[in-house]
Amino acid sequence: MGFADKYLKRCNPSVFSLLNSSDKMAADIVVTIPAFNEPEIESCILNLCDCEAPKISILLLVLFNSGERASEKEVEVNRAGKRRLEQLMDEGRVPHWLQLVVGNVENVKHKKAGVGYARKVLMDNAVRFLNERDNSDGLMVSLDADCRVSKNYFMVLESYLKDTKTPFYTHYFEHPLDQDLSLNRGIIAYELHLRYYVEALRSIGFPYAFHTVGSAFSVRAYAYVKQGGMNDRKAGEDFYFLQKLTPLGYPKAINDLTVYPGVRLSDRVPFGTGPMLKKWEEGSANLDLSYPIEAFKPIGLFFKHLDDFYSEGWSMDLLPPLMRVFLEEREEIEKLNQLRQNCSTLKVFRRRFFHLFDAFWILKCLNFFVDQGYGKQETMAGLTKLGIVNNSQSMLEALQILRKKQKLEII
Repeated sequence: MGFADKYLKRCNPSVFSLLNSSDKMAADIVVTIPAFNEPEIESCILNLCDCEAPKISILLLVLFNSGERASEKEVEVNRAGKRRLEQLMDEGRVPHWLQLVVGNVENVKHKKAGVGYARKVLMDNAVRFLNERDNSDGLMVSLDADCRVSKNYFMVLESYLKDTKTPFYTHYFEHPLDQDLSLNRGIIAYELHLRYYVEALRSIGFPYAFHTVGSAFSVRAYAYVKQGGMNDRKAGEDFYFLQKLTPLGYPKAINDLTVYPGVRLSDRVPFGTGPMLKKWEEGSANLDLSYPIEAFKPIGLFFKHLDDFYSEGWSMDLLPPLMRVFLEEREEIEKLNQLRQNCSTLKVFRRRFFHLFDAFWILKCLNFFVDQGYGKQETMAGLTKLGIVNNSQSMLEALQILRKKQKLEII
């Protein structure tokens, strides 16, 4: 009996199977790439082919996908992309250590069609592949079709295979800034906001402060199965999925490789890099703004009193007035009391506390505070208040400082 038999039976990945169960391929690392209307995907695959060769075989799964409302042009771009990747294999341009499998699914129901559905199909197929080989420690990697990676990408991933106790990893990323100069200003502001947000979470003592980028993470097969697999959300699937993994333990940041996500205007998903850049160029979004550091501080005070909450005699007077209002409106006090009653020790309470008051909860709390008058604030102002940059530095300089800081950190 395989480690994922029950999961696979429940999720029924045979709805779209990329792999034949009779295949004799062997691989401990499976890289998954969803693709929709990606005319440049050949460049992504050739970039992977040009990486330094690891000592093991890598399985690369690419799924072209389109919904029932996709245009004829989009469908044809997918079909042409699949043909071109198959041609690369026929031409012998894919190295022997990289086993490329390509699929195309069309007319996906509109309710399901999207990047979440594609990621789920890919990762479920990866699980089935690893399950048939009884490899619960196998590493499943998430990448996007518009990405490039550093040459040591596979060799670094290979070096983490023995670290089987870590359930999932985040990968270091940098948006390229040497493309369309008109986009540089927007992507600098956007990435600066992402990195500032993680720094702000760390400043308030949140233990699960990490980046949630769909093209820059990997997960152990056993962890994927244990937490119920990928969701099929049309956007934000990466954020929701990675938060779902945190009860299994802390992730590690793999910072000695680099993923370079694509930089382009896009409206294919509701939010993310492409949509935010598009809104920024249209003037409907100000990428210079983030949540003010002052909005994080009440949350940090809430976390600071974690141990006090384990006592039956704790008082709401410990908390700022606005935090009390938020907790009362959402009936969080009752949840907190129930959590205390269900935890036999303070150590257990501390661990489970952050499963209840998690990244979703923080985001809702921040939005509540902003609605109540905190307002958004320039990202640079927040970074200055954190002591990471000073007023004389530019946004680009601030981004370079944060990139260096986060790349050197070990979490």
